[in-house]
Amino acid sequence: FVVAYTVATYYYCPHEQDEDGNHIGEKDVEGCCTALEGLHVGILCHAGSLAFGSLLIAILKTIQKVIEYAQMKNKEAGDNQIVKLVLCVCGCCIKCLKDIVGFVNKNAYIDMAITSNGFCTAAQRALQMILELGGAMAVLNGATFVFSFFGVLFITAA
Repeated sequence: FVVAYTVATYYYCPHEQDEDGNHIGEKDVEGCCTALEGLHVGILCHAGSLAFGSLLIAILKTIQKVIEYAQMKNKEAGDNQIVKLVLCVCGCCIKCLKDIVGFVNKNAYIDMAITSNGFCTAAQRALQMILELGGAMAVLNGATFVFSFFGVLFITAA
């Protein structure tokens, strides 16, 4: 949330202008501590929304752990193949749902930082944007992953 808030603040701030109204090329960001301001806004204004998004992930992780425990108990009790199949399908569905909710959460947090909407409204807008711009978002997320991977690699190597 803090990173999204900081980037949104920079992106939406106006360019500096000279006397004639022409852009000089630099943006005039108010204050030097937008990350701390983002943390302040996140804690004071959006703590409930951030907690709700995290709660959804925590519930799905808990269900996933219960399924893993049931799989372990099934192996100890004789490895019933029908139970194994049902638990495997349930585990796959929960993992897929957890990944989808995590992706929507990330984009909802970004929408909250930009528009200051609550979680449900931001998640609805994020889901609508994902459905409308799915291909472009997949390319963007892939490129982000590649840059993050090589960034960590180069920083580690340095």
